[in-house]
Amino acid sequence: MKLKRNKQNDVWNKIYENYNKDSNNSYFHNRLISIINHHINNKTRVLEVGFGSGSIVSYFQNKTPLSVGLDFNINPIKIAKNIFKAKNLVQGDVFSLPFKNDSFDVVWNEGMLEHWKFNKSHIAIEEMKRVSKKYIIIAIPNRYSIWIIRKLILKVIGKWRFGYEESYSIRRLKKLFKLSHLEIVDTKGVQIFFGSLTKRDFFAKLSEHIENNCDMLTKHFAYEIVMIGKVKKY
Repeated sequence: MKLKRNKQNDVWNKIYENYNKDSNNSYFHNRLISIINHHINNKTRVLEVGFGSGSIVSYFQNKTPLSVGLDFNINPIKIAKNIFKAKNLVQGDVFSLPFKNDSFDVVWNEGMLEHWKFNKSHIAIEEMKRVSKKYIIIAIPNRYSIWIIRKLILKVIGKWRFGYEESYSIRRLKKLFKLSHLEIVDTKGVQIFFGSLTKRDFFAKLSEHIENNCDMLTKHFAYEIVMIGKVKKY
């Protein structure tokens, strides 16, 4: 099947043309992994949709019997293979996933759904739900985090690189999950401080402490909301 490109696809392919491994936010990824790990065991089959650098696809290859990554763009696939040695990578479209029903136990993504309008994001979740037997996990920018200020400034000065992007509240993300009849089992927050700060040990430890012990603060004001939904099959 030939993939239909659009402007947003071209934005991300260009971003990954100049990918630098040092720009990978290891603190952020480790916190995401710690949340996902609660819903994974040594028998779990995992699909990450829109995997970006592929570092987390690679991580789960050593933890699960099957870790698959799907991305629309070719540059992330090259980076995932060459830098992070990820396997089982597929070029494809979230709106028409090239997998059979119930192929995976967990289907998840980070930093993807916000690049479409709400109704289209709902269609994407429905397709993710089709191929998942157990859980859908979505990590998405939080509209009440301090990062929104940075985003607005970059847009004003013409230096915003990431194309169309929405931000979500917990309430709005819950609405998206309920439209797809997903049972919400948990909601978390990831990264209370800017990524540049968490590269320093003091702020990394402080951020981890806050995220582990102040759940209400974190999920309402951290950089991203992470919502876990249980798939209901009828």
